[in-house]
Amino acid sequence: MWGMKEYLTQAIVLGVRPIKESDKLADLYTRDLGRIEARIIGGQKILSKLAQHLDLLNLVTVRLIEKNNFTVADIMSEENFSGVKKDIESYRKARGVFSLIRSLLPKGVEDERLWQGLLRALRENNFNSGLFLKLLGYDPVSASCFQCSSKKVNHFFLRDQSFLCSLCHKNLSNDEKISLN
Repeated sequence: MWGMKEYLTQAIVLGVRPIKESDKLADLYTRDLGRIEARIIGGQKILSKLAQHLDLLNLVTVRLIEKNNFTVADIMSEENFSGVKKDIESYRKARGVFSLIRSLLPKGVEDERLWQGLLRALRENNFNSGLFLKLLGYDPVSASCFQCSSKKVNHFFLRDQSFLCSLCHKNLSNDEKISLN
């Protein structure tokens, strides 16, 4: 038991992916620990009691065990934001914001303003990528296009963390850019 810590915190599910044969890895933004990845043992099994709570966008209360890495010990759904999930455009925008957070925010960085911004966006069904970029330290208001220096930026390119205007972003696939609209 040496070196093992236990945490109880709220979290927003940013993503989940399979690992190994039967486990999953959850990317969570927690209120108390910031962004973390936590293993869900047996999370891919059909009868997993934990996996059902780990849908993208869910607000959960999670009990974590930390010994080298985080493991989900218990989890309970608080809100599932079905309004966001049912609206295709809102869901797309939410995934874009979550992609920004997963790409730009290092693990273990806790930020109360970001936490409150995520909760507000989920509850009000209003995902403004520009606001989240600003919270993450990339202010689109003072940015210019990386390629042509235009001050009218409307896309953010994740790979090189640059802003692009409406003309210069056309050469990139939709997977590589986040719309600021």
